[in-house]
Amino acid sequence: MKFALLLFLILNLSGCISTIGDNVAYVTGEVSEECTLRFKNEQTENRNHQTRVINGKFAADFTISPSPSDYELSIECQGNTILKRNVSLPNQQKELNLGVIYSAKT
Repeated sequence: MKFALLLFLILNLSGCISTIGDNVAYVTGEVSEECTLRFKNEQTENRNHQTRVINGKFAADFTISPSPSDYELSIECQGNTILKRNVSLPNQQKELNLGVIYSAKT
């Protein structure tokens, strides 16, 4: 029993059976002009790696936590926020397929 416990601790500490790692979330859609896509964990501050410049049809990937977590997704065009939603991943993965989004052109 002591040997099994010791083996489990060694393997866990070495990362052989740990659940530590990253996942990827893909955000897809289409915009009518150049915009900024922001995808961030609701508990973190804004960082450059959480944004992508998008134009036309887009597919953007973001590294996310392997644990279930809540994210804020927004698209800004010419200083106007045209889309903002909260997404819980991995449960709401389908919410990342945004379809066609038209910005407010005047």
